Amino acid sequence: MSRILVVLDHKENRRLLVDYLQQQHEIIVADSAAGLTGSFDCVVIDGVSLERFSTEIRNLRRDSEPNFLPVLLITSQSSAALSSHQLWQIVDELVHTPIEKIELQARIAILLRARKLSVELAQANGQLQQQIVERQQAERALEESLATTTELYDIGRRMMEQRTPDGILHALLLSTKLQSVHYAAIHTFTYDNEAKSAPQRQTIATVKTASNGADVDVVGMDLVLQSYMVDGRLRESPLWIEDVAHDSRLDEQARQQLLRQETRCLTGFQLEAGTKWNGQIELHSKIPNAWTAGDLVYIQHLLDRAAVMLDNIQLLQSEIQARQQAELADKQKLEFLAMISHELRTPLASIKGFATTLMADDVNFEADQQRYFLTIIDEESNKLNKLVGQLLDLSRIQAGILSIALSVHNVTEVLADASPQLQILTTDHQFTIDVPDQLSLIMVDVERLSVVITNLVGNAVKYSQPHSRIALRAYEEQVQRLIVFEITDEGVGIPLEERNRVFEAFRQLAKPSKNQPRGAGLGLAICKGLVEAHGGAIWIQDQATPGTTVAFSIPIYAPKELLSQ
Repeated sequence: MSRILVVLDHKENRRLLVDYLQQQHEIIVADSAAGLTGSFDCVVIDGVSLERFSTEIRNLRRDSEPNFLPVLLITSQSSAALSSHQLWQIVDELVHTPIEKIELQARIAILLRARKLSVELAQANGQLQQQIVERQQAERALEESLATTTELYDIGRRMMEQRTPDGILHALLLSTKLQSVHYAAIHTFTYDNEAKSAPQRQTIATVKTASNGADVDVVGMDLVLQSYMVDGRLRESPLWIEDVAHDSRLDEQARQQLLRQETRCLTGFQLEAGTKWNGQIELHSKIPNAWTAGDLVYIQHLLDRAAVMLDNIQLLQSEIQARQQAELADKQKLEFLAMISHELRTPLASIKGFATTLMADDVNFEADQQRYFLTIIDEESNKLNKLVGQLLDLSRIQAGILSIALSVHNVTEVLADASPQLQILTTDHQFTIDVPDQLSLIMVDVERLSVVITNLVGNAVKYSQPHSRIALRAYEEQVQRLIVFEITDEGVGIPLEERNRVFEAFRQLAKPSKNQPRGAGLGLAICKGLVEAHGGAIWIQDQATPGTTVAFSIPIYAPKELLSQ
C-alpha cells in the first residue's frame, strides 16, 4: 500500500480527498511543518500550502533521492496562474479544481508508477554498484595474492641461494611485511626431540637495520626471548606482543630492556622442518601494532621455508664436518704412524747401536765405558717401556677397560707417591707445593693420580724456561664438594682456541726450543682419561699473568651413611 502525504489548506477539500483516497492508500495528513517528515510515495498539496511549505517539500524530495518523490498540486485555474516559477519547479503534476475522481485517481496512479519505477531503478543501480565494488575487491585480492605469491617465490629463491643463517635472515627481511623490522635474530637449539620446554639455545644470526632503512648489517647484539619470560609458549603458537609498553606478559625489567632497544612490537616464531624443532626467530619493530593477524600468517609461510633452508644448511654443515673429521682422522692416523715409528725407532736405534758396539770383537772397552753404554741402553729401554705403557694406557682408556683400584686417601699421600719423580723433573726450576693440612679425604687410585700430577708437572717443565717458577696447589671446593689441583707455570701459555684440543691424543703445541725433546702427545690425553675415570674433570684455567694453569678436580669422599642422609 502506497503512503500518500496530503497537505491541503482547504479543510473540506482535504476531508473529501482523504475519504476517497484512503480506500486504496495509506493517507498521512499534515497541517504544519512538523508533519512534513518521513518516507512517502506521493505528496498531494494545494497552492496555499505549497507557498507556505515550499522549503519542507524541497527537503522531502532531496531526502528521498535517488528515488523519485512525485508532488501533485491541486489548485483552481485562477490560483495556478498566480503561482511563481520557483514553486512550479517542485511540482510534477497539476490538477485544476473542480476535479473528477477518475481523473484524480489516474493522475495519482501515473505518479505512483513513476515512483515505483524510480525505486526499482535505484535498487538495480545499488545492486550494480555493489557488484562493481565486489568485483573491484576481488581484483584487489587477486592482485595482492599474486603479489604475495610472487614475493614468496622470489624470497624463497633468494633463500635457496644462501649458505649461511645470516644470509637467510637478510633474504627474509626483503619481504614487504617486514620493512619495519629493526632487529631480528635466529636461534638454533640443542635439544631432546621429545622435550616440551625450551632447550639449550645458540644465537647463530642477528641482523639490525640502519635507522634510515638503507642497509642491513650483522651485529653481535643478543636479545634472547628467554629473557622476556615468555618463550616457553613458542612451540605451541607464535609469540605476538602488539605493544611492548602495555603488554601484561612482560615483567618490568624485560619491558625496559626492550624499550631501551626501541622495540615497541615483537613477534617470535618456531622454526620447524618436518617434526624437528630447529629453533626460533624473533622480529622487532619500532612501530606499535606493526603486524596484523593476517600478516603473521604470511610471515609464518616465509619462516616455514626458512626453517627448511636452515635445516638443509645444518645438514650440509654436519656432512662437511663429518667429512673433515674423517679426513682429519686419516691425517692423524698417518701422522701417528709416522710419529710412533720415529718415537719407537729413536730408543731402539740407541739400544741397537750401543749393544752392537759392546758386542764388537775387535774393540776392548774399559769397565767405565761399558757401564756408560749399558746406562744409555737402560735409559732408552725405560723410554721405550714408558711409551709402550702410555700407548697401552691410552688404548685401555679409549676402550673403557682401564683398571682403577680406588681406596680412601688424603692428598698428602698422593703427593708423597709422586714426590720422587717431581723432584727429578723440577731440578732446574723453582718448584713449590701449596696444600693445606686439613683437606677432605678422596677415593682414588694413588698410583694413577700421581701419574696425572707428574705428567702435568712434566709438561710445565717442558714448556717453561729453566729457573722459572712452577707451583702445585690444592684446595677444597665446598659447594661442589671437590678437591681441585692446579699446576701453574710461567711458560709460553696455550692459545684460547687450542685449550680444548690439547687434551686430544697426539696433539702437541709447538716446541719451545730446538733442543727440547718432542713427546708423543699422549700425556694430557692420558691425564684426561685418568681424571675422568675418578669422576673428575680437567681444564685449562684462565689467568691474567703469562704462562699456563692446568686444573683438575676429584670428588670428595662421602661415606655411604652420609650419602643416605
